[in-house]
Amino acid sequence: MTGSSFVQTQTLEALNYQNSNEIVGSVILGGDTIGLQIQSVVQVIGKYEVTKDGVKQCPWNKTNIEKGDILYSIDGHKITSGNDITTIISNLQQEEVSLRLIRNNQYVDTKIKIYENDLGKKSIGLYIKDKISGVGTLTFINPNTQKYGALGHGVT
Repeated sequence: MTGSSFVQTQTLEALNYQNSNEIVGSVILGGDTIGLQIQSVVQVIGKYEVTKDGVKQCPWNKTNIEKGDILYSIDGHKITSGNDITTIISNLQQEEVSLRLIRNNQYVDTKIKIYENDLGKKSIGLYIKDKISGVGTLTFINPNTQKYGALGHGVT
């Protein structure tokens, strides 16, 4: 790793986790904080009801959408961020769209209703996650393989 400076370094012997008597190499302990920003796919992390004038609608009610699904496209438009979803559905006139999802490395096709909420915004009632950012701590580096381990915290 270039540009890395450990607060304090110490080399320890690494043991085989299945046989604690077998030494398999060594690692250098770290302690530095590192910044994390990962652009990921757009993933479904939950569902919510869309409310308009006190009436709650479940756009996903008759779909096969599951938590963990990856949103691949809406009506053939590829999804690369949460903003893509908002842009696409806000410009549509129809009440239902086709979704292509990825689940277990397979495409899954479904249709979902679009409802307008109390703020006048169109919604498909899905909580999504499209990136991870935060701070982590570099805990060790293997000088032979350049593999490392880091703990994340403050990740949103």
